[in-house]
Amino acid sequence: GAIGNIEGSATFDFDGDAANDDSSFIALGTADLFQDVAIFSDAGFGNVAVIGFSGWNANPVLGQQDILDFTAMGVDELTDLTFTDIAGNVAITSSLFDGTVLLIGVTAADLSNENFDFVA
Repeated sequence: GAIGNIEGSATFDFDGDAANDDSSFIALGTADLFQDVAIFSDAGFGNVAVIGFSGWNANPVLGQQDILDFTAMGVDELTDLTFTDIAGNVAITSSLFDGTVLLIGVTAADLSNENFDFVA
């Protein structure tokens, strides 16, 4: 199911409730110059597509890049994530969570650690 456009920060638990389904779309502030943060709070989520994601290299102004927050699942650094480019998009997977996060219109080369929140 579609999850509405978010500006700022929003937490997604994907626990089977109507608002946060498996196989969902998260729409961030499309092509804006504001930082939007998708916070994943439960490792049991399924496949999620994210549209409107601004990468660090594509939008290299601190405070304007969008962020995926995986701290609740114990993701420590980029080495805990696997990036697979698929036709101009990037799929992000990890042994620390069940699903795949697909960033639409972003490739692995567009990303850096500035796009992620990790366990300190």
